[in-house]
Amino acid sequence: MKYVLKGNHFIKLALIILISFILTSCIEVKHKININEDGSGDTKLEVTLSKEIFSLDPKAGSEIKNDLKKEGWKIVKEEEKASKYVIVAERKFKNISELNDDTVQYAFFSQKKGFLTNSYFFEIEFIKTPEFPISYELIIEMPGNIEETNGIKVSSSEVKWDLEGFSRGTKLFAKSSGFVIPTFVLLMVFSILIILFFIGIMIIIKRTSKPAISQQIIFCTQCGKPNPVDAFFCTNCGEKLK
Repeated sequence: MKYVLKGNHFIKLALIILISFILTSCIEVKHKININEDGSGDTKLEVTLSKEIFSLDPKAGSEIKNDLKKEGWKIVKEEEKASKYVIVAERKFKNISELNDDTVQYAFFSQKKGFLTNSYFFEIEFIKTPEFPISYELIIEMPGNIEETNGIKVSSSEVKWDLEGFSRGTKLFAKSSGFVIPTFVLLMVFSILIILFFIGIMIIIKRTSKPAISQQIIFCTQCGKPNPVDAFFCTNCGEKLK
């Protein structure tokens, strides 16, 4: 049996396609995450909305800001440029899992690779497909140097993914390794530097104080008593000094 798409069904389908296209071109997200060796770090989110989206939802900007604030983000910048509205938010975290929500799950692990080397692993999994496809750029800055990733290396420690219409089950990862100095080594070096500093101070004081003493006194050749440098006779035995 041949199915005929009726007028009202066609209108609804066309509207869904139109809205999806408009939202794709109207929402751009740039997300940067900096991860430290201990899993702490900071993240920056830049959301750009074009004017077309406000014709569909005039409260879109306010709703996005409110959602970000509820999740612990701090709005640090808002501006309009070239018919676009930009929202910039920042957030610090002690563990990257604090960024987890109902759409994505983050994970970060580190382990010793050698005596002075650690390896690091980052993974993000999308556990929910967005209602509408959006342009999404994610940049991760890892500790150490990137060794393996399914993204694009943009520097020795940064990797980027350009996602548009990411779906449930999508996984991103990056592996890196870096040189580390144990805490006890840092303490030892710091202690040595402090000792050397004080030894240097003592040497300087000793060298600068000798000429001052020799210029202030003169010793009698007869009795050995110190006398003022401008004295002509010893104050003890009367011997002529000059």
